[in-house]
Amino acid sequence: MEQQQRPGEELFDRLNQEKKQRRRKVVRTVIIVIAVIALALVLLVLSLRRSVEKKFAAAEKEVLTYEVKPGTIHTLVTGSGVLAQVDQEEIKVPAGVEIDEVFPEAGDPVTEGELLAKVDMASVMSALSDTQSQLKKLDQSINSAKDDTASTSLTAGVSGRVKKIYAEIGDDVGVCMAKNGALALLSLDGYMAVDIEAEGLSRGDTVAVTRADGSVMAGTVEQARKGQLTVLVTDDGPMFDEEVTVSDASGKTLGAGKLYIHSPLPGTG
Repeated sequence: MEQQQRPGEELFDRLNQEKKQRRRKVVRTVIIVIAVIALALVLLVLSLRRSVEKKFAAAEKEVLTYEVKPGTIHTLVTGSGVLAQVDQEEIKVPAGVEIDEVFPEAGDPVTEGELLAKVDMASVMSALSDTQSQLKKLDQSINSAKDDTASTSLTAGVSGRVKKIYAEIGDDVGVCMAKNGALALLSLDGYMAVDIEAEGLSRGDTVAVTRADGSVMAGTVEQARKGQLTVLVTDDGPMFDEEVTVSDASGKTLGAGKLYIHSPLPGTG
């Protein structure tokens, strides 16, 4: 009986040992897998950490500080253009004179008194002859104008009313013309005009125009557009640049301005 039980016990012992070995293998395998996974996680964490540190380090390097000090800024400016001579002297040859030879070339330096060109003497004599002929014609014109007399009076070329006289006795005509553009101003159409800013009226409406002395005269709206009115009054009486006030039919003041000549003609001399 004991001999029969021993083989059975030995069998159970072997089975138990094999089971323990398998269990150990499984445990070792699990431990190895866990260790590998843990190592991989550690390596991944280290890699991410290095990457984050590099990014922060790069960000820190981008922040730079400078100390501002007075100094000179050096810069280079480029452009394009055409070179031109700053100081040059033009040498003109009379019309009709022919040049036989030019001695210096472009870019050559020359000194005062140096010969630059040689001209054809025949063309020079011909040019002199033409000049003498022109001088003779001018002499004839001067001789024929000796008996002419300058006009001592000014006449009006058209009908109108004198509204402004700039010239006075003893004035120089040229100076007066240069200063005022005319000796006198004439009104051709019989009207003075004034511009004011007002609305509500139309072309042809009648208004009242009050002069500087308080007198009132009738006026007519010539233009009414975009809040601007042009009012006409007679040129018989009102003065050039006189300040006037314009009112409507109800007596409401529309605006004020200075009279000017509606159709002026400058008198010159």
